[in-house]
Amino acid sequence: MTRGGLLWKKRGVRVVSTMVAGTALLATGLYVVSTKAVSPAQKAATSRPPQASRLTATVEIKQPAERIALRGKVTREGTRQVVVKGKSPGEQVVTKLYLDPQRPFQAPALIADVSGKPIVALVGDFPLYRDIALKDSGPDVAQLQKALLGYGPGCRVTGTYDACTAAAKNALMARLGITSTRAAKGTTGVSQSDIVFVPAGRLAVDKTHVKVGDTLNGPLLTVSYGEARVTADIPESMTDAANQWQPGSPATMRGANGQVTLKLHRVQRAAAAATNATGPTGSPEGGKERPNEGQSDNDTPQAVLTGPSGELTAAGTGQFPVTLTVKTAPRPELTVPVSAIWTDPSGARYLRRVINEESDEKIPLLTAENWGGWVQVTPTTPGTLKEGDSVLVGYQDQGASSP
Repeated sequence: MTRGGLLWKKRGVRVVSTMVAGTALLATGLYVVSTKAVSPAQKAATSRPPQASRLTATVEIKQPAERIALRGKVTREGTRQVVVKGKSPGEQVVTKLYLDPQRPFQAPALIADVSGKPIVALVGDFPLYRDIALKDSGPDVAQLQKALLGYGPGCRVTGTYDACTAAAKNALMARLGITSTRAAKGTTGVSQSDIVFVPAGRLAVDKTHVKVGDTLNGPLLTVSYGEARVTADIPESMTDAANQWQPGSPATMRGANGQVTLKLHRVQRAAAAATNATGPTGSPEGGKERPNEGQSDNDTPQAVLTGPSGELTAAGTGQFPVTLTVKTAPRPELTVPVSAIWTDPSGARYLRRVINEESDEKIPLLTAENWGGWVQVTPTTPGTLKEGDSVLVGYQDQGASSP
């Protein structure tokens, strides 16, 4: 009986345990069902797309301008190759270079030593084509005398090399720190290998063709002359519009040393610039002269811009971003972004002035003039739009589209 009673008790425990487990499972099921259940109203509400966010802009009083982005480089009117004459190729060795390619220079200047002898740059149009001695005369002598004015005892330009010209040459050499023992012809004459002639004014060293220790078989330097300017190629798509650009239009260039303020000088064709540009007169062999303003072999339209020559020279080489203002509104007026302009099926333009978060008012426009992404507007009905009003641009989720 005891065994039977024990067995009965154990079975009773099993029954109670089973009932408790079943009750818990049923409760869990009811909870899950209750949390998963969705009413038809809830289902309809959650199935609707979210309300689109309204994008707006503020009406401003502005004097907008239309600007274009170009790529420009600093150029000059022309270049000249500096060639040392007088000795056969292979007999001249570069022993010192004095010019810093990053700094402009101006004649008269000591530019190099070749085979230990100084090379001096003077202002002139063509190179020496012979050695000059006392009593020699000719246009080369006259050019030398003109370059030496202001040095020595006060010589005149006579076209004949005399003692006064020799004294003026020696005075200049002394000013440059050159002793008579270093000059090729001492204190009297002038050697072709003593002097090279370069254009007047500030010159930039575009290229040094040799380094110390090289045998001089060609040009020593290439220098550029004339006022520094910026040339920027104009895309063909802008060619027609570029014909209407006005000289004097403001521009800026971001150079290596910061922003430079520019003005539009003219619009040209690159090939025409290369044909029409002129340099100093006379260019016999030994001083190659060529126009530099266009620096292009094609007929690409170009904008030529001017600015402070020193700042442009310091701007560096390479292509730089240029921003040119091609058109400016005549006066400040009510202005909105171009994206705020709506058009109805008839083609009439209007704004949608925001009243509150859910509604807006249609403002018909009498005029709407585009200035590079900004539009100056005049409402058909005066007083319906003012500075500070918000206007509808579009919807963030659905995109801007005319109703």
